[in-house]
Amino acid sequence: MKSLLILSLTTVWLAGSSQNPYSILSIPDSIRKKANVVKRVDQTNFRIVDLDKVVQRSKVAYTIFNEAADKYGFTYENYDKLQEINLFDATLYDALGNKVRSVKRNEVKDESAVSGISLMEDSRVKWFNFFCKEYPYTVEFEIETESKNTMFFPTWSPIGDGNMGVMQSSLTVRAPKGYNVRYKLLGGAAAPKISATEKEDAYHWEIDHYKPLQKEPYAPSWYELTPTVIVAPSKFVLQGYEGDMNSWESFGKFRLKLNAGRDELPQKVKQEVQEVVNQYNTPREKAIAIYKYLQQNTRYISVQMGIGGWQPFDAKYVAEKKYGDCKALSNYMTALLKSVDIPSYYAVIKAGPENNNKWFLPDFTNNSFNHIIVCVPLNNDTLWLECTDQNQYPGYMGDFTDNRYAFLITPEGGKLAKTPRYGLNENLQTRRIDAKLAPDGALNMTINTLYQAQQQDWAHGMIKALSKEKVTDVLKQSLDLPNYELLHFDYKTGYERLPIVNEALDISALNYAQVSGKRIFVTPNIMSRSRFRPTTDSTRAYSIKFEAEYRETDTVNIALPEGYKPESMPKDVDIKSAFGNYKASVKIVDNKLVYTRLLEKLAGTHPPSAYPDLVAFWDKVHKADRAKVVMVKPEQ
Repeated sequence: MKSLLILSLTTVWLAGSSQNPYSILSIPDSIRKKANVVKRVDQTNFRIVDLDKVVQRSKVAYTIFNEAADKYGFTYENYDKLQEINLFDATLYDALGNKVRSVKRNEVKDESAVSGISLMEDSRVKWFNFFCKEYPYTVEFEIETESKNTMFFPTWSPIGDGNMGVMQSSLTVRAPKGYNVRYKLLGGAAAPKISATEKEDAYHWEIDHYKPLQKEPYAPSWYELTPTVIVAPSKFVLQGYEGDMNSWESFGKFRLKLNAGRDELPQKVKQEVQEVVNQYNTPREKAIAIYKYLQQNTRYISVQMGIGGWQPFDAKYVAEKKYGDCKALSNYMTALLKSVDIPSYYAVIKAGPENNNKWFLPDFTNNSFNHIIVCVPLNNDTLWLECTDQNQYPGYMGDFTDNRYAFLITPEGGKLAKTPRYGLNENLQTRRIDAKLAPDGALNMTINTLYQAQQQDWAHGMIKALSKEKVTDVLKQSLDLPNYELLHFDYKTGYERLPIVNEALDISALNYAQVSGKRIFVTPNIMSRSRFRPTTDSTRAYSIKFEAEYRETDTVNIALPEGYKPESMPKDVDIKSAFGNYKASVKIVDNKLVYTRLLEKLAGTHPPSAYPDLVAFWDKVHKADRAKVVMVKPEQ
């Protein structure tokens, strides 16, 4: 009887717990399965009060099941003189949805948002982290902001990450009658439900009961794969400056207003620039000379002050202080060029090396940028200039700003243009190794490698940023060789059509080859063994996308110990696929082991069904790169 009573009470308790809105018992198995986190509630209400005022209120709750999702126990909100925070609440619940505690006002951190690379910023941040480790637990955050900056509208991406289940998520945008709310539907997002009152129109998007998705490597942007709505203004105001985002041209006119009158230079600087270009004849030569003048006389320091950090400090400020952020330095560069009658454009861009930073919506005007560069249009070419790097080559973008749209601010307004793309014939690594193998397996070698374009980015950055001692440490730790001694190294940089780095290494590698009795086992690919090896995935759902291309060529000559003959030699390898091409050959010539290798990695987008071919290609490359030659010394 006692057992029945306990069972009855337990049943009642579980039933009651399941009624709590945040109890894990109310999450369907289909949503909880494979989820690190489940979004229980996600409601964003965005109201356009007027051209110069928007209010956003959001409520979001996450149930966190393990350490991989702890980041969802953290939230923050920035504020500055253009945006204030009206509400910042946080509440913690246990596994059964019982309230554990609400955060007190004095527990919310309120700090300067000055970043490590900034000299000055006028923004601050409020944040809180529960640091809870009793899984599962639920956090709920409610935040309301009021902003005078109406240039930014929300993006709704309810499936925020892989392994996230969603119970409910919605976005509602309210606008005054007659205001054109612009939006772009991506990833299968449905059109909004539109309702109206006498004074407002409302646009509503909602999803519920969404099963967790698995993120996959080499996939397109998450925005393209999951329901996403990007909302942008038509008319807006930024601290008294009215703007129009209905087209790139009209948005460019707004940026022109922000920059107007900020290109005046001190007379002394004008004279210096004129002297710099006097010895040159063509606009290109003059532009490059002025770029070098900029690099020699300024340095990058982030100064995020002014109109929300969007308006550059004027050219006179940079001339006097000798520093600036990307906006100020790029504006200064266009002013220097203008002083000698060379037209140029202030170019707004989304920078970053990842594929997603190159993803862009040319048919939907919006402000998805984070960096400024300079575009110099020339008769037969266009010169792109990165103004924040004192060591960058004129015209070269690198993977930070290559192969993507830039928004050029022209006298007529704004227009889009593509930055240079570096492909198979530009991104080169060409290596020659001359080595001598000792009977005990030691290998002494001289290695000469030419890196070009994006293949040289890492080496160029290393030798410009690090001391010789630090470079030595990097090389001693990074080379894929067993028990080696770095005897000497040297780097030379250069620039013709593209930047290059010449690397010379002298290395002694003890026990490089394996010795077993009268046999020596040698891997002829000494330095270029591929480490890229995609894991097998039989359930691939998304397309496969690669942006970068490169070509590697290797020639290796290994002088063999006297008396050794080949016993086993790898067969020639020749692999062609949609993902790349590979050739490798080894032979003996005049008691030297001669190895040649070619690897080409190709860019492209491929269907999910091609994933096994990707795995197979790189498995073959991995195996071929580690093939061994067996040398034997016949008995006398």
